[in-house]
Amino acid sequence: MTKSAQLLTALAFAGLSACGGGYDAGPAAGLPLPTISGKPAVLAAGKSVILNAGQSVMVPAGTVVRGTNNTVITIKGNLNTVHTTPGATVSVPADASGPADNTIIAG
Repeated sequence: MTKSAQLLTALAFAGLSACGGGYDAGPAAGLPLPTISGKPAVLAAGKSVILNAGQSVMVPAGTVVRGTNNTVITIKGNLNTVHTTPGATVSVPADASGPADNTIIAG
């Protein structure tokens, strides 16, 4: 391998290893949400997630659910269970407070 080919290969590997910066937006679409003992994950204030079919998440009041069919639901109160479409975006406002006791299910 020539010196220029070695340098090009080294630069390519260095460039690839630097990928992935940015900000923490929570779990990526298509990745399963973490669960504890089979319970749905709790989505923290200021976070969003796109739910796949069969996934569920626990959220506080004030959370906004945007379905793939253009529906928008704002969660009010406590102990609600909301069914939405797979691919829906669930967003918890940064200033959300109170217990994450509402369940959002994509099914």
